[in-house]
Amino acid sequence: MGTEAETRLLMQDVLDELLEEEYGKGEEDFLELAGMSEFNRHDDEMGNLIGRIYNQMMGQPFPLRFLDEMEAFYDAQTVDEWENSGFMKNLLASTKNISSGNTSGI
Repeated sequence: MGTEAETRLLMQDVLDELLEEEYGKGEEDFLELAGMSEFNRHDDEMGNLIGRIYNQMMGQPFPLRFLDEMEAFYDAQTVDEWENSGFMKNLLASTKNISSGNTSGI
């Protein structure tokens, strides 16, 4: 096992290779994600997000199940589904807690 710095460099190399491969495929979903204003011409930002998701996922007892659950959490095909999604319900509840001064549940 390498040092933390070596591990980070290795992960960055793998991520760079993955992004290059995905750009090469030219799939619409990936290109749409990469074109979002948060990532536009800033692969480092997309890489940081991927790294945070990976680290959070690997900190779970069942990483793949956690990833599937998170995907389902954000999955919405229509505006109605989005408005009634778990994400929006949690966001609304958190917003209500913050506006009432209650941050213990956040």
